[in-house]
Amino acid sequence: MAYIEGIYVCKAYRRNQVAIQLVNHSIAFFKSRGFTEIASDSLIENEVSQFWHKAMGFREVERCVHFIKTIGE
Repeated sequence: MAYIEGIYVCKAYRRNQVAIQLVNHSIAFFKSRGFTEIASDSLIENEVSQFWHKAMGFREVERCVHFIKTIGE
């Protein structure tokens, strides 16, 4: 499975389909290498990103909570 990490477009370039072009280019690249699925992620509180992913055809498959514990230096 291919994975897209950190889709981000600077504010000045948003609403110009830059992210769509980036993802579509990534899909073409991964398809050419035999991948049949592509994954991505979004922070739970980033509803705009979640909406965008769904509009791009991604489907939600899981939610995750990450933990960290400081153990000293």
